[in-house]
Amino acid sequence: MTRQLTPESDYGQYRCGEKNRNAKLTEEKVRLIRMLLSKGNIQRIIAETLGVSQNTISRIGKRTLWKWLE
Repeated sequence: MTRQLTPESDYGQYRCGEKNRNAKLTEEKVRLIRMLLSKGNIQRIIAETLGVSQNTISRIGKRTLWKWLE
């Protein structure tokens, strides 16, 4: 059984979400991205607005990034 990563937990040296010092997004922005995607906004436009890649937006929408965040 694998241990689920949460923002409160460490898994070795890895920290999730905003606790990762390299994080460009906050929980609030990730929720905003998901809301914008659900309303049909274009990934590229969201990415340009927030200063991240289109791939990041896609992975957030598919919940392969920030999957622990509801």
